[in-house]
Amino acid sequence: MALWNHFNCFFRKNSVKSTGDIKGFGTLRYEDQAKIKEKIGGGGVASTGKGKEVSVDVAAEYAKSNRSTCNGCFVSIDKDTVRIGCWVAAEGKELKWAVGGRKQVWHHPTCFSERKKQLDIDHNITADIIDGYELLKKEDQAQLVLLLGKGGKKKKRSRKSDNNENMPPPQSALEKKLQAQSGYLMEIRQALKEVNNKYLREMLEYNGYPTHGADIRLIDRCSDGIAFGRFDEPCSVCDGTYFSLGESSYVCKGDVSEFTKCSNIIPQPKRTKWIIPESVMDQSDYLATLKLKTGLRIDFKVLKFFIFSSYSLN
Repeated sequence: MALWNHFNCFFRKNSVKSTGDIKGFGTLRYEDQAKIKEKIGGGGVASTGKGKEVSVDVAAEYAKSNRSTCNGCFVSIDKDTVRIGCWVAAEGKELKWAVGGRKQVWHHPTCFSERKKQLDIDHNITADIIDGYELLKKEDQAQLVLLLGKGGKKKKRSRKSDNNENMPPPQSALEKKLQAQSGYLMEIRQALKEVNNKYLREMLEYNGYPTHGADIRLIDRCSDGIAFGRFDEPCSVCDGTYFSLGESSYVCKGDVSEFTKCSNIIPQPKRTKWIIPESVMDQSDYLATLKLKTGLRIDFKVLKFFIFSSYSLN
């Protein structure tokens, strides 16, 4: 069963090393992919959406009781005094109650300042980007600034609409293509959500694709085929004809034998135009007027592949 989290809450409790650890990453909007990619490589800092960035690994608050113990000096932290918590890797028996392999430990502010280089957090963290800093009393904020400094990375508020506020400007022609591709895929996915699964399965069967799975899987297959074309050449290992989008390439989903699944990796399968049956066109005006073509799917993980390959992105 999937457990859902807010963006910041997820990264407080889970350690993610690459975008490949996030299933469905390739189906997100360009700006959301960029936000996650920045967080994974951004030293534990994420945008609050209010013009400021905060640490998702470190938080400050007033102790709710005197039961918590400082992880630095091992003395209890008095109730209603400032304590600083951070998420660190759990070990041994701690893993039984850890969240995503991590546990939260508390410190006196002074102890945290002395130990921060030993902890699995951004060593350059300053007081003003600690989550909860702005909720502290002025004198307690001043004490943290004295210990940790001030001047953490700020983010200017955009004058654009909220929908575009977190969208990073494209840095290259490749990223512009990636942004345009993401928008095109989202348009197709939105149209497919209005189509009954019966017709999605009919369209998949018409193009020689698997028809099993939940609606999200059906939409994944249909949107990829509509945007880039259906697979036109069987796997060179097992003669399978369906490839699933993995972390940075397509993976064959066929069978090598009765007991062995094929795991052949193909950066970009050969394609031909997708076919939309008339019965499906009757269900969606968008799909009925769509001009189908073939193309190459790109993502953050394979930009370098295209730079050094002979493939054309046009």
